[in-house]
Amino acid sequence: MSDLEVFGKAAPGTGSPSKERGDCPFTQRVFLELEELGLPYTATYIQEGPNKPHWFMVKNPSGLMPVLRDGETWIQDSDKIAEYLDKHYAGNTLKIPVEFRDVGDKIFPIFTKWLQSKDPGSPCRDEFVEELVGFDRHLQNHGPYIAGERPTDSDFALAPKLRHARVALAHFMDFRFPQELGAVQSYMNIVNHGIPHFLIDEIKAVAKDFFNLPLEEKQKSAPQGGDPQGYGQMFVTAEDQTLDWGDLLALSLKPNQIKNLALWPTVPTNFRDTVARYESEVERVAQELLSLFAENLHLEDADYFKNVFGSEPMNLMRMNFYPPCPRPDLVLGLSPHSDGGGITLLLQDDETEGLHVRKNNQWIPVKPIPYALVINIGDLVEVMTNGNYKSIEHRAVTNQERARLSIANFYNPGVDAEVAPSPKLVDEHHPCLYKKFIHIDYIRYHLAKQLKGKRNLADFAKIDISKT
Repeated sequence: MSDLEVFGKAAPGTGSPSKERGDCPFTQRVFLELEELGLPYTATYIQEGPNKPHWFMVKNPSGLMPVLRDGETWIQDSDKIAEYLDKHYAGNTLKIPVEFRDVGDKIFPIFTKWLQSKDPGSPCRDEFVEELVGFDRHLQNHGPYIAGERPTDSDFALAPKLRHARVALAHFMDFRFPQELGAVQSYMNIVNHGIPHFLIDEIKAVAKDFFNLPLEEKQKSAPQGGDPQGYGQMFVTAEDQTLDWGDLLALSLKPNQIKNLALWPTVPTNFRDTVARYESEVERVAQELLSLFAENLHLEDADYFKNVFGSEPMNLMRMNFYPPCPRPDLVLGLSPHSDGGGITLLLQDDETEGLHVRKNNQWIPVKPIPYALVINIGDLVEVMTNGNYKSIEHRAVTNQERARLSIANFYNPGVDAEVAPSPKLVDEHHPCLYKKFIHIDYIRYHLAKQLKGKRNLADFAKIDISKT
């Protein structure tokens, strides 16, 4: 078997060639194809732009990526790479069954035609919606993926295109994907973040292995002297109140100066390596989300929120294990609150429901979707967007019969970041709703208070515009 090499987009500013991957869902699709086939490969990343290496342009004159090199054969485009692997390497578990091959294949061509028309009222609009409705109906009957429970090469081709269509149509046509198409919305969440499924399986496995250790082994990661990092428990009993119930492991991942490796488990032995690889992927997704927020709010600077988060953003991980609870009516896994940071990227338990969000004064359960990330807006992003994005009040509930695992990453601005509404989102029709503050001051305030819904943000930063 020839050595396989993938060439994809490099992270900005890392040079060419680079070993740091940029954001490209089409390259990610190629990696997943190779992983599913169990094929060994190497990866090289090239900077976008006119200054690609000469040797790369000689072999790949168009400069387009991703590219797969198989010996002396070079193949461009993720669709063509998938076809090549299917033809030359047996056992492609991502191959779409024949009966589903045409599902969703009209969506992107109609989107392209509509976009080229530059007419929001073009007949293509109704055609596009009709195709989305049909695709949603198919996913309801056969999903969550096109061919059932497992993604195929068609999913990894279509999902990134749907994301690009959603962003482009919102910007150029003022069109939003209908919220009632829940299956389509969930479908994009499932396959769109680009974190390999095998890595999600691994991070959940090491978390479960840690929580299943004997107590004396887990307590080796317990903090001393009030350090918020490390292993801890929230088991309490009382006759007349609802209390928190859970087992947790809190780790500071970035910046390095707040990372306390002495509290990181050494058992299981692959724990640290798995967390490090997952951390890198989560940070990439978080950075992409910040860019999408800016684009969706029509800010001229796509890096506005990235710049506010700064050169040393905080990435904190909290692994939560909620054991079966004999009295779930009296005990919460986690009390109602909004997250005090920027954005939270949450992996839910695939089998046990437990996350609730508050909407219209009702608690709505968030149904787990395998391999999906739940994105919670935190208090700081609410402030930065002047309330255009609201932080989400949520809680975790316990289960009488089944344990539940969740893994949350809190991606926050640096401690010295100045947090305030973007000036572009404040005008005579949209008054400033929040005062300016330094992140560390809100951290101290938030940690000193109990979890009480969104009360902390309102008390600390909300401006009463009725008095202005």
